[in-house]
Amino acid sequence: MLHDPLFTTVILIPEELDISLQEWHDMPLLDFTRNVGLLRKHIINNVLNQGHDFFSGNFTLEQINGTLQRLNSEGNVTFRERPILSYHAKQPEYWSGLIAYNSQMTRGLNCWFPERARAKGSGGFSITDQFYDEKQFYTNVHAIIKKDRFKFLDNNSKRSLSKIIRSGLRLVNGNQPINNFPANLAKWIYCKAAQKHGELNDFWIYDQSMGYAGRLGGALAAANSDHLQNTRIHYYGTDVHKAINERYEMIRSYWEEYINPNLDFDLYASVTPAESIFDDIKFAELKGCFDMSFTSPPYFNRENYSVDPEQSCHRYDTYDDGTINSWKYGFLQRMIQNTYELLKDGGEMWINIADLKRQTGASPKYLPLQKDTIDLARKAGFTFKRRYKILMAMHHNPEKSGGELSYNHIRVKGKLHKYEPLYVFIT
Repeated sequence: MLHDPLFTTVILIPEELDISLQEWHDMPLLDFTRNVGLLRKHIINNVLNQGHDFFSGNFTLEQINGTLQRLNSEGNVTFRERPILSYHAKQPEYWSGLIAYNSQMTRGLNCWFPERARAKGSGGFSITDQFYDEKQFYTNVHAIIKKDRFKFLDNNSKRSLSKIIRSGLRLVNGNQPINNFPANLAKWIYCKAAQKHGELNDFWIYDQSMGYAGRLGGALAAANSDHLQNTRIHYYGTDVHKAINERYEMIRSYWEEYINPNLDFDLYASVTPAESIFDDIKFAELKGCFDMSFTSPPYFNRENYSVDPEQSCHRYDTYDDGTINSWKYGFLQRMIQNTYELLKDGGEMWINIADLKRQTGASPKYLPLQKDTIDLARKAGFTFKRRYKILMAMHHNPEKSGGELSYNHIRVKGKLHKYEPLYVFIT
């Protein structure tokens, strides 16, 4: 149907090539080279050219529905919040707790967005680009299988190539797929923000960067929560990536048909930049209407989501040159000020943002997105309320690898984990 996911299952690897990792490893080099070429052509022609994201799982419709139904029905059991005993020395008074989440519930939503694997990271290339570079693809597969760069052979020698290759190509490529915001974390945030109110007839949410619908999925699931079950949710947002704009309504209508037939959900998705949101007449008429906003905006130029000239990484070449032509003032400040004007008195702005590490040798070493967000929010009229640490799904242990220890880390059960801040401001 018109609102169905853009991709479900495909044959990622032909049966004749889907042999064990050990068989690939032992293959004579001439045969190996020929088969890598066949593998590459199959992925391009039968996976990527069919609109499938090679890296976002290979779900059937039943599996997609299963993850969405789980997101819709489960409470906050995948989250834990606790006082933080170890914090950044410069910010001791602000940390309210640690939030952990299960990223698996978002995987179903990814199936509407093959563009996710084509977005370019800080290195200027996407995780999909490697398939279109014959030499690079061969080098990557050779490193994974022949050189056993990631030691897959130790525990996975009997597993078929299809069970290994996606994770290997993620790692060796040097660019992870662009992450979708965890939908169940978004659900927790909406429910928590709504809890301060009494019984609600309407709950208005603004999302300044809708992205790949992780936050939209959280809002759709929150409509089934105890506190918002009898509330009409108005989810209004914007994203300048025009190619994906229609997907938001596709997901909403799919959700209503297959996940929650009692859904009472008002959706509006604009393509007007968040820093110019009042150019959209609908938003210009909604000043002072929203109960909360929540987003995770672009981190300046770390990620390039599309070629749309309105993307902030294209629109603003510098982070801070002191003028409206820089990202700090042209995008971040104006986006925050517009959000303040859209919120009701007592409305909350939730924002997930982290400092951006610059290229090796650059000065300053980190661009201060966190501090600038706090300063600009206060300048706009917000009062700082609290901040959380979002524990990232994969742990990071630079102590063992000899790498550098970032200040955005926390020790959990003896392991170092990267985290990202989640800030809450109130009008």
